[in-house]
Amino acid sequence: MASTVAMVQQGTFFANMIHHDNPSMDSDWGVAVFPSADPKLNDVTYCNCDVLTIPRGAKHKKEAFEFIAFVNRQDEMEKLANLGCKISPLVKVTDGFLEHHNNPYIRVFDKLAASPNAHPTELVPILPEINDELTSFTQQLILLQVTPEDGLRQVQERLQQKYDRFMEDQRERRSLAF
Repeated sequence: MASTVAMVQQGTFFANMIHHDNPSMDSDWGVAVFPSADPKLNDVTYCNCDVLTIPRGAKHKKEAFEFIAFVNRQDEMEKLANLGCKISPLVKVTDGFLEHHNNPYIRVFDKLAASPNAHPTELVPILPEINDELTSFTQQLILLQVTPEDGLRQVQERLQQKYDRFMEDQRERRSLAF
């Protein structure tokens, strides 16, 4: 952050980045719910999580399960979430978790996660291509090589072609399976 960004959509972890990368900015930022495209919907958000798993073939499955059980104890989960400036994945948290959290805006994120309008990020098989296209568009926009309207139209056309190809591949795979 170079004090040149007015607004950015980020998650709870961003507080950790600000605090550790630029502690002088600790009081120069804030959090608000990102506006919804549908004015009738409040507290719309993506809600993802970190996951611990035991790989098939692990040599120490019992110990791995014990570790996962340990991390999921409320005291340990809250400690881990606080260190990462994240919300707890547990439905109920202690009063101390919210009161003494490293992220001063944790209540905003906790409220969003409890919203009926919180959804997981949709699985998009061509997501890497979408990210590449949007990154390229953003760079062109910053360099004033394209207008927002033209750039977005071009991105839409290219991504629609990729999506159509992907869907055609899926139809072909399904037809071969039956």
